[in-house]
Amino acid sequence: MYDSDWNPQADLQAQDRCHRLGQKKNVNIYRLVSENTIEEKIVERAQQKLKLDAMVVQQGRLKEKDKIGKEEMMAAVRFGADTVFRSEESTITDEDIDIILERGAAKTKELADKIQKAEKGDLLDFRLDAGMSAQTFEGIDYSDRELRTQLRLLAADSVGKRERKPPPLNYNPIIESKKSMVVNNRKIKLPKTLRLPRMEDHQFYNRERLLDLGKAEFQNYATLRNAGQLPPREFIEKTITLLPDELAQEKIELLGEGFGEWTRSQYFQFVKACSKYGRDDIVSISGEMDLPTEKVASYSEAFWKYAQTELKQDEWERALQNIEKGEQKIAKKKKLSALLEKFVGTFKDPRKSMVFANKGTAHFTLEQDRALLTSVNELGYGTWDAVREELRNDISLRFQHSVQGMNCDMIGKRCDYRMRQMERELELRAKKLKSEKPQNVIAAIKSIQAIEDMEKWESEFYELAMQGKEFHPLNTMSEEAEQVLGERLIERQTWIDRVREIEIQVRDCKALAEDTRKAIMRGDQVR
Repeated sequence: MYDSDWNPQADLQAQDRCHRLGQKKNVNIYRLVSENTIEEKIVERAQQKLKLDAMVVQQGRLKEKDKIGKEEMMAAVRFGADTVFRSEESTITDEDIDIILERGAAKTKELADKIQKAEKGDLLDFRLDAGMSAQTFEGIDYSDRELRTQLRLLAADSVGKRERKPPPLNYNPIIESKKSMVVNNRKIKLPKTLRLPRMEDHQFYNRERLLDLGKAEFQNYATLRNAGQLPPREFIEKTITLLPDELAQEKIELLGEGFGEWTRSQYFQFVKACSKYGRDDIVSISGEMDLPTEKVASYSEAFWKYAQTELKQDEWERALQNIEKGEQKIAKKKKLSALLEKFVGTFKDPRKSMVFANKGTAHFTLEQDRALLTSVNELGYGTWDAVREELRNDISLRFQHSVQGMNCDMIGKRCDYRMRQMERELELRAKKLKSEKPQNVIAAIKSIQAIEDMEKWESEFYELAMQGKEFHPLNTMSEEAEQVLGERLIERQTWIDRVREIEIQVRDCKALAEDTRKAIMRGDQVR
């Protein structure tokens, strides 16, 4: 026997106690609730909390505990009080008790049906006491079932179903060689010598064409076998094919184009080496893979020619992304190395005279930055292990604890910070030098640039003229070079016209002399 509680978990716990301590018999639990009393409200509230627990707490949506306000508590206490106070004293018989029990069972069933009317887990159907809906927002009642159905359909159309995309049907990363095939309703087993190799996608065989040739070879082998005209085994092992001469040559060439000896691990190692050294540094890639340079060069050519169509799309995109990311790091490394070399070269003794426009952070001294950047300039950007050892062995920094305790990450970050400062400083220097140059220096620089442009234009002009092609127009050069070269071309054209005139006169004189010689030889009378 226990009293109803606002917390339904207390009721459930009390019911569970009846089944403890090895209880094996059936246990009946009766809940006695007086009509038109606060107990009825407690039971209804408990049932609503249990449903709310199933819909919210069990789905992880609960953010705040369900609290009962003061007004709500007073309304529950006053519920049915007027009926109780108006009741008169009366005697209760057994028939009255039976009627009360039946009415209680009906009331319990009605309350249970009311609680379970909405679908479990649908918060849009949840209502509070007195039928007040908690789903009306801005004049729209979201508890309407038809409206909820339309909202679900709209959400399904806009978001779409989340599922894993299947691979393409025509993609096969590995094609195993077929040992047998049914030809003319007979199972024919092909000798090992005539079978196609195990062709993987990263080996870049022309797999479609080789499969067609393999089927044709099965047909030829079956035909010769049924006719009893199979050549000796030694001949088959020597020729490696039973196709006609043209198709046999094609099969041998296609097998030679593939890279059957390349394993999957070597392919991944190749992609990793490309991302480390760049796709064009074949020597470093072959050294990383411990393979001959010619072998790696031929595979690299096939990779960049066929990988996009032969490999699976996501695998190709992942490999390309890794390689391009590595090449960007290499380009950045080259740029920073050139920047550092240029900046350090502006000082006569960088280890002692290097200065920065920005002093930097307080825990780094100028001496430490000088040692760091000179070491990076000598050993190379990115060789942080060697730079760390160089700084630790520097006698002048032996008692600099901030340097002795630096790891590779800290050295790289400090170097990048200083290089960003150097880049801005070099830009400011260039602008300052440009603004402070005398006019004669600026004119001399322009003249030198104009001469270089004219020499380049003339060399390209003669080369294109020899090939019978049109030459570049003058407007591709600077204004000064265009003006000087234009005047030079006008003067040159005058001399060219004069030389052509002299050439015509010489040609006419030679023709006249030849006519005179012929007349003398004929004995014509000379006037």
